[in-house]
Amino acid sequence: SYWMVSGSADKIYDYPLTHQVKGTATITAYFDQQKYTITAQPNNPTMGSVKGSGDYYYNATASLEAVANPGYKFVGWDDGDPSKEVRTYTVTGSAIITAIFAEADYPLTVRSANTSQGTVTPNVVDSMCKFNSAVPLKATPLEGYDFSHWQDGETSVTRTYKVAAKDSTFIAYFKPH
Repeated sequence: SYWMVSGSADKIYDYPLTHQVKGTATITAYFDQQKYTITAQPNNPTMGSVKGSGDYYYNATASLEAVANPGYKFVGWDDGDPSKEVRTYTVTGSAIITAIFAEADYPLTVRSANTSQGTVTPNVVDSMCKFNSAVPLKATPLEGYDFSHWQDGETSVTRTYKVAAKDSTFIAYFKPH
């Protein structure tokens, strides 16, 4: 913002303006519209990102978008706004707005190919498990049988599965002695 006095090419940035006028003069005030910074951020950058940060004029509308990374889900906004991943924000001053993300749940099925030959632990169908969590798996042959392999070729009776961002199924196969 600045002042201009008629007959002069100089901009005066003093505030308040103290200028001694000799004779007739026109004093004009020029104002710049103030900008505010909107910082849109995730609660954890590993889990997701947020688009829409920038400088905006007062009363402008900022468009914000929360984008979850694979294995994570958008939960909400830290200011309680009920919007989904995409929202608008009316700018009335500088602000920090945080998108909240959390680990997503994915279904896990663990079963025996033939329950008369052996069992598995856990014995679950579409059990919801947190992304990246560790789930111990165990195949136990019944009398007269040995463990052969899991459906993916793994031959260890016990294993730990790190939950991936997808539906997962593990089937234990057994064979007679």
